[in-house]
Amino acid sequence: VCATMGSMLFFTGCKRPNGHHPDPEKIAARIGDRLELDETQRARLEEIVIDLEADIVSLHDAEPDPHQEMAEMIRSASLSSIELQQFYQSKREKVDRLAEKVIAHMVDFHDILTPEQREKLAANLEQHREKGRCRFFGH
Repeated sequence: VCATMGSMLFFTGCKRPNGHHPDPEKIAARIGDRLELDETQRARLEEIVIDLEADIVSLHDAEPDPHQEMAEMIRSASLSSIELQQFYQSKREKVDRLAEKVIAHMVDFHDILTPEQREKLAANLEQHREKGRCRFFGH
């Protein structure tokens, strides 16, 4: 969950190759299955993931593709550090606005987990890092 939320936060420019965003219900179901969440926990997780996904979709729809913006800057006759800093800062400001919500949701989710579920989540994060996977709770 932490990595999923973090990924949703930090990789807001990422979509699947077909241009669609990952299905929040499927994300919640996969995490719910892996952590063996009860129905109340599953419902809360789904609310969290849907809420965050809505903000991320809104963020995508509100701005051009950052990869395309960067490609256009690289193609230009000149490129300044000021221009790159402004590009980075504009992206960071948007992510920072979403960060407070992500943090609150992460704390909320942590609070509803049992110690055993928190241990599963922590172990999965460690395993995720060891394998160098791009996705949390990989398929």
